[in-house]
Amino acid sequence: MASIQPLSPVRRSCRPIEGDTYESIATRELRAADIPEGVASLRGWNPHLGNRRSLDILVSDVVFLEAPPKVMNQGGWA
Repeated sequence: MASIQPLSPVRRSCRPIEGDTYESIATRELRAADIPEGVASLRGWNPHLGNRRSLDILVSDVVFLEAPPKVMNQGGWA
């Protein structure tokens, strides 16, 4: 009999709208009172967005709105 595996946690994310910036996403999605802190969090959670020549956020991007979940390894939580 196969064992049932628990569902993996899913990170909150959004799809940008035309002209979005880290600042506009932090304001709208994080409701960040401290915009520079919100932008720093977004940049830390989305390193894949900084790995291209254009610094613009594209409407086809997926922007994570929270840190990645802890990963469970064979010995327990990492």
